[in-house]
Amino acid sequence: MSTQTKNYGFTKDNENDFYNVNTVNNNLDKIDTEMKRIEKEAKSFNQQVDDNTKAIAAVDTKVDNHTKENLGHIIYLGYTNAPNAWVCTSDDIIWEVSGPVRARRGSAYRVFLTNINTGNVTLTLKNKDGSKVSSAYPVLNIDGSQILPNSLNTGAMVTVAFNGSNFFLQGSGSGVNIANGSQKYDTAGTYQFTVPKGVTRIMYKIWGAGGGGGGSSARYPNVGGGGGGGGAFIAGFVNVTPGYTHTVIVGKGGVGGAPNTNVSQDLAFYGEKGGFSMFGNGHVANGGGGGSCAYDSNTYGRGGKGATTSPGLSGVTDYSGNSPKQGLPIGLNISQDGQLTAYIGGTDGSPTSSSTGGSGAGGNSDAYGGYLNTQSGSSMSQTICNFYPGEYGGPGASSGNGIGASKGGGGGGGAPSHYNSANAYGGYGGDGRVYLYW
Repeated sequence: MSTQTKNYGFTKDNENDFYNVNTVNNNLDKIDTEMKRIEKEAKSFNQQVDDNTKAIAAVDTKVDNHTKENLGHIIYLGYTNAPNAWVCTSDDIIWEVSGPVRARRGSAYRVFLTNINTGNVTLTLKNKDGSKVSSAYPVLNIDGSQILPNSLNTGAMVTVAFNGSNFFLQGSGSGVNIANGSQKYDTAGTYQFTVPKGVTRIMYKIWGAGGGGGGSSARYPNVGGGGGGGGAFIAGFVNVTPGYTHTVIVGKGGVGGAPNTNVSQDLAFYGEKGGFSMFGNGHVANGGGGGSCAYDSNTYGRGGKGATTSPGLSGVTDYSGNSPKQGLPIGLNISQDGQLTAYIGGTDGSPTSSSTGGSGAGGNSDAYGGYLNTQSGSSMSQTICNFYPGEYGGPGASSGNGIGASKGGGGGGGAPSHYNSANAYGGYGGDGRVYLYW
C-alpha cells in the first residue's frame, strides 16, 4: 500500500506495487510548484536586501549633508564665568572626527560673557560627561590681533568661529567695547589699564583717600581725637590711544593716629594723611589730612583739612577761628586739546572739645561736596539726580577705638577721650576710587 512523504506529500509506492506513471507525474508537479515558490521568495529577499542597502546609503548621505550644513549654524554654548580663560560645556559641539580633540574646522559658537576681560582670551570646549576636552585655543580679533584688556563687556554675547588653531570674533564688534564701557577701581593699589580697541576718549572720576582720625590723649584725658579730612574729587575727559597702557593708582586711606600716653607732656600725634589717587599722567586727586589728639592747652582734638589741589594738612581745624568747611568746587581747567578737568575739594574733619571723638569728613559725590559733620554725627555726602553718591565718614567714637570710614575718600572718625577708653587709636580713612568710562 502506497504512503506519502512527511513535508510535501509525495506518493511513495510499495516494493510490490507496479510502476504508476500518474503517481510520478503528480510528484513532479508538486516539485515544480515548490521550486517556483522558492525561486520567487529568493528574488523578493534579494530585492529587499538591495533596497535596504540603498536606504542605508541614503541615510548616510543625509547625515553627512546635515553635518556639513550644521557647520553653517551658530551653536549657543551658554555662560563663561572666567574673564580671560573661557571654558564652555555643551553636548552640541561639532568635534573633529580624527586627530586632536578639538572643534571641527569652520564650526561657530556663541558665548555669553559674565566678566569684562583683563587680558588675552582663550576658549576651552568640553562635552558634559567630560569624555572630550579640547586644549585652550586663543580667541582673536577678526584681523588676527590679540584682544586687548577691557575690550569685552560684561553681558556681551560674542560669536567665534574656529579655523583649526584659533577662534576668531565674528561680526561687527561681536561684544568688543567700542561705543561704551567702564572700569572701576575702588581698592587701594596700583593697576594697569589698557585702552580698549576703538576707544579714543575716556572720562575719569577720581577720589583721593580720606585721612585717619586722631587718637586719645592721656595729657588731656577729657578730650577725644579729631576726625580725618576728606579726599578731593576730580573729573574730566582725556584723549587716549587704543592699546596704550595707563597706570591707575587708588589711594589708601590714612591709618588712625596713635594716642598720647604721656600724662605730663604735650605731644601732637596725627592720623595718617590719605593717599592720592591717579589716572594716567598727572590726573590726580589728593588725600585728606589726618585728625590729631588734643595736644595743647586749647584742648581741641583737631580735625584734618580736606584735600584741594594740594594734600590736606593734618590736625589744623578747630573752633578757634579755623572752622571746618564743606567741600566745594575749587577749579575748572580746559586744556588746548580739549581736555577738561573739574575739582571738588574734600570736606574738613570735625574737631572736638568733648569726650566723643570728632567725625570724619564725608566723601564727595561726583556732583557735590561731602557733608560737613558735627561732632557726634556720621557723615554722608549729598546726591543730586543720578550721580554717584558720596560715602560715610567715620562717626566720632564715644568708646573703644575710632571708627573707620567707608570707601570713597571719607575721613576716619576720632577716638574717644582717654577717660572713656584709655589709649584709643583713631579710625582709618576710606580708600580712594578711580572710575573710567568710554
